[in-house]
Amino acid sequence: MAAAEFERLHGIALARLLCGPAGREVKVEMRPDEGWTSVVPARGPAVVIRHRPRPRRSGKIAGGRMWGFTFTQDQIDCLRRLAKNGRLRLVLVCGSGSRDPVGPEIALLEVKDVARVLDLASFLEQRLTVQAQPRKELWVLRGSVRVKIPRARFRAPNSSKAN
Repeated sequence: MAAAEFERLHGIALARLLCGPAGREVKVEMRPDEGWTSVVPARGPAVVIRHRPRPRRSGKIAGGRMWGFTFTQDQIDCLRRLAKNGRLRLVLVCGSGSRDPVGPEIALLEVKDVARVLDLASFLEQRLTVQAQPRKELWVLRGSVRVKIPRARFRAPNSSKAN
C-alpha cells in the first residue's frame, strides 16, 4: 500500500479525533504495513483506526459498496490490551478508490458496538464487513451480527452536515 494513501485515509480520522473533545494528550502508534493506527488519549476510550482503500461492489443493491476488514490473532490481542478498561472505539475508514469522487465512508463503532461485533476474549482471527448503500446508514457485520452505524456519528467538528 502506498504511504500517501495510508496517510490520507488515517489522517482524515486522526484530524477529526484530535480536533474534538478527546484532548491533546495522546499516544499514537501507526503501522502502515497493517493499515492500523491506535490512539490512546490520557482520558477516554482508546481508538483503533483501520482502513481499506477500495470497495467491492455489492451485487444485491444498486450503488451498494462493501469493505472487508480482517483482524489477525495479534491484532485481536492488541485490541484486548487497549480495551483493558472496557473502553475501545473502532474507526473503519472505507476508501472510495482513486477514481471515485464520493470520498471515504467512516464507520465509528462506539464501545457497545465493538463489544457486539468483535469477541475480544477469542484468540481466533475475525472478519468484519462494512456495507454502504446510497442515502442509507452504514452496517457493520460479523457472521449473523449486524450493527447499524449512523453516518452522522463521525463528521468533521465544524461541519453541520453528516458525511
